[in-house]
Amino acid sequence: MLSTDPETLQKIQDTAVEAAGASGKAVIVELPHEPKHVYGLISNGTFSRVTAEAQGRTITLNSVDQIPPYALLAKDQMGGDPAIYFNKDRVVCVVDDSLGSHRQDLAVVNLTITPEFEVLQTLGKQQFTQKEFVNLLRVTLDDCKTPDVAKLISTCRAVDFSSKTTGSSSVGHGRESLGMDIQEEVISKAGEIPEEVSLNVRPYQDRALQQSDDVRCMVDLDVKQGLFKLTPLPADIQDLFDNQMEFLERLLGECTCPIHYGSPGK
Repeated sequence: MLSTDPETLQKIQDTAVEAAGASGKAVIVELPHEPKHVYGLISNGTFSRVTAEAQGRTITLNSVDQIPPYALLAKDQMGGDPAIYFNKDRVVCVVDDSLGSHRQDLAVVNLTITPEFEVLQTLGKQQFTQKEFVNLLRVTLDDCKTPDVAKLISTCRAVDFSSKTTGSSSVGHGRESLGMDIQEEVISKAGEIPEEVSLNVRPYQDRALQQSDDVRCMVDLDVKQGLFKLTPLPADIQDLFDNQMEFLERLLGECTCPIHYGSPGK
């Protein structure tokens, strides 16, 4: 039994017919009640049943909690030797990861980050007016609120940027010396603006990944321009991802197949 893909098979047939100067041409026909990769070959009045190599199939699942049941299905009903690969971007179940297997069937879950986390990753590059900063904390990052943030919102709402003449200079949080004569200062009736706040962040939208962690952010002020900036600490962002990957590994550990942190080879 010849096994190749239909396109290559047709080219082989065409070449053979031309080389022999034949008047007839081999024909590939679809067979009823057979899968698409099984064909009939008619050549010189002779019929042959040909099995082509089946094409790999990739299906997309909606949540990572569907991966363990799919791996079990691959083993028990699809004749595969499954393995799971995961990283911060996606989770992949390879139906047959055995050595020498040519099957390319996959089940994939793409991990989508939350809108709040997407905003958080760009915050250190932006500055906000007082109104924009309050709106950022109160609306855009509403799902990330902590007691720190609630207090910061109240403080920022009551902020007044003022300037006064002074005979001395000073540098501190919310205060910036502009020389010996003019000193810009931030005054808030709700208390001092903190140098650091914590946001409680859930990085992924997946229904099975509800875990969130605190991310510390530095609060900076450009007193002269009256602008605010919120900068997440890179180490806390990394810890957030590391904790999520550990949680994901435990979740995937419900199945008995091999689990790898990484990506499957091509």
